[in-house]
Amino acid sequence: RNLVFPPTSSSSSSDGGDLRDDFGDSDGSDDGSGSESSLDDDKFFGEASSGDEEEGSAGEDGGSDSGSGELLEIEKRAIRDAKRAKEDAEAAEAELGERGGDQALTTREEEELFDGEGGEGEDDGDEDDDLDSDDDEGTGAAGVDVFKVKRRLQQVVGVLSNFKQLKKKEREREEGGGSDDEDEGERVAKLRPRSDYVRQMTKDFKVLYGYNDFMTDQVLSIFTPAEALAFADASEGSRPTTLRTNPLKTKRRDLAAALIGRGVNLDPIGDWSKVGLVVYESKVPIGATPEYLAGHYTKQGASSLLPVMALAPQPNETVVDLAASPGGKTTHIGALMNNTGLLYANELKKERLASLSANIQRMGVTNAIVCNYDGRDLPKAIGNFQCDRALLDAPCSGTGVIWKDPGVKTSRSAEDIWKTVKIQKELLLSAIDMVDADSKTGGYVVYSTCSILVEENELVVDYALRRRNVKVVSTGLDFGQDAFTKFRQHRVHPSISKAKRYYPHVHNIDGFFVCKLKKLSNEIPKTEEAKVAIEAAKKKKEELREKKLENGGGGRRFGNKGGKKKKFHKARGARDTY
Repeated sequence: RNLVFPPTSSSSSSDGGDLRDDFGDSDGSDDGSGSESSLDDDKFFGEASSGDEEEGSAGEDGGSDSGSGELLEIEKRAIRDAKRAKEDAEAAEAELGERGGDQALTTREEEELFDGEGGEGEDDGDEDDDLDSDDDEGTGAAGVDVFKVKRRLQQVVGVLSNFKQLKKKEREREEGGGSDDEDEGERVAKLRPRSDYVRQMTKDFKVLYGYNDFMTDQVLSIFTPAEALAFADASEGSRPTTLRTNPLKTKRRDLAAALIGRGVNLDPIGDWSKVGLVVYESKVPIGATPEYLAGHYTKQGASSLLPVMALAPQPNETVVDLAASPGGKTTHIGALMNNTGLLYANELKKERLASLSANIQRMGVTNAIVCNYDGRDLPKAIGNFQCDRALLDAPCSGTGVIWKDPGVKTSRSAEDIWKTVKIQKELLLSAIDMVDADSKTGGYVVYSTCSILVEENELVVDYALRRRNVKVVSTGLDFGQDAFTKFRQHRVHPSISKAKRYYPHVHNIDGFFVCKLKKLSNEIPKTEEAKVAIEAAKKKKEELREKKLENGGGGRRFGNKGGKKKKFHKARGARDTY
């Protein structure tokens, strides 16, 4: 897996790359000889973090020994039970892995799979009735054997992931005559139709993870069976705590030294970011340190750094952030602009303006103007073609950050998604209209969401490509999976593959989508629908004019030949116009 965050031990085995703070600031000189006097970030963190880890691990061991006597008996028993349950789960997964992914199920396993708890059964009975029986037992509650359901789900995934190979082996066995000396329960079972395994997986997936029908269908359509389980497991746990250094007030190495002195165990977020830090553990509240209150850093998800990095704002530009609250991306833009130029920070909801303004002030951003408009009406306030760059982190379903709001698993529906998509399309067109295609340094728009759904990502960008003179360009991000160009019945423009997708089970960050657009012309292209509408309007206008002439309404205003007679008011000098 291409993990974004290095493991905790990676700080002691750094590759020595030079991670500088923004604007190219770095202390010391690096002549390429790799001298010990070079004070780059990697060496700094390697020395500090490794020592801190040793102390921390020793402290933890000592603490566990000294604190064990203070635990109550019931607490000790709970710890032992949790440890035993974890060991049982690991043993079950290891046993399943020893079987091999391309090994077919035995007859006994096949019977347990489809006739056991939550199974479909041999007949094609009503699937809803079977689901209801599982729901009565409890979705992931005490009535359901979670380990048994998960083991069954992993077995089905193993079959689906290697269905072609298993089918081929089954044909070879049939041609070879098979073996008759095997025990009845240990014989290799004949493969069922693929749809049977898909139905069983769908059912167990909903039972184990608690997704509704719509979300289950979406997840299983986007990912392969194995990836779907990995995504669901990753979405159950939280992402690592990450910080963004504010280069307007400090450097990353100075901030790291201060936080390490306060008992924070941290590392650089990765080679792809010059300002990010990942926190493993902290003895002090990260959001209440003097450095935080002074604006030296802010708590910000790693995925939220990506849209601003793709936007790459330059000093002395005019930039607009259409959905700015709570201010993480806005202050990041201001820092990259070095407080020059003009930055519009727009937020729709008035109750969020206070926190947005407070974060802007705390982080020392002085070139920002806070606005309170609907993003779709923002071009009327700012004007078209007035900005060099625009960032739209659009409101979305939040399917990439399920760990923050588990209610997403059961509250989302197709109707909700399409309502959100309509708003996203209108916001993206507004962002494009505010950007000047003739900008000497800019002309770029970045569209991002914290959603994994194709409807909110690729399809929205494809809509913009057909409605405005824009093209998709590279985001400049070194990692991430390419966006889709085909999904179910949908086919989008091939250039959309330049956009990037991020997943919690692959990159260890929130699910995210980032796409960068370059505006080619300020002229709005006339689509086929627009051309038809214009022709229809002209035709209707001509028909009304002809009808008016036929009714004798074509006379001149004052000559009135062939028209109606003028009517005069009784009042002196007053005259009605017809």
